[in-house]
Amino acid sequence: MNQAQPEDKTEEAVSEEPYQESEEYQEPKEYQEAEEHQEPEEYQEAEEYQESEPYQEEEQAYEEYVEENQQDMEEEFADTAQDWEAPEEENVGDINPYTGMEYESNSVRMHPKRIGYVQVYDRSDHQWTDMTEWAFLGYQERKKALLGKDYEPPIYLD
Repeated sequence: MNQAQPEDKTEEAVSEEPYQESEEYQEPKEYQEAEEHQEPEEYQEAEEYQESEPYQEEEQAYEEYVEENQQDMEEEFADTAQDWEAPEEENVGDINPYTGMEYESNSVRMHPKRIGYVQVYDRSDHQWTDMTEWAFLGYQERKKALLGKDYEPPIYLD
């Protein structure tokens, strides 16, 4: 029952010497010519980039203009910045604790003390209006029929 062990040829194939090109191999002539080829001088990178004279003159003229008109520019910018600032909303009414802003109009919450009632917030009056749930639902139905696609549903809180 002697079975022949398969020969392990991996040891022969792997050499511990580093790879070296054989002396007989030569690169094709096209590759040798490509290595010797040099780009024309106009394509070679310049040692230091120099700006053209017209550009330097423009830059200098702009710097002089800025120096002469610095204060006018600052005043103009300040005026423009004031025009673009968003007006701050005054939080006159009831403040939503989650947003820190006044409640939106048409926000609805359950009445804290009266069963069957809701409170609807109105920003124009800055107060809550008490009404029964049925009155509120009827009002929303009429509003939806009147406005159609422009109808915005109420914001339910709680």
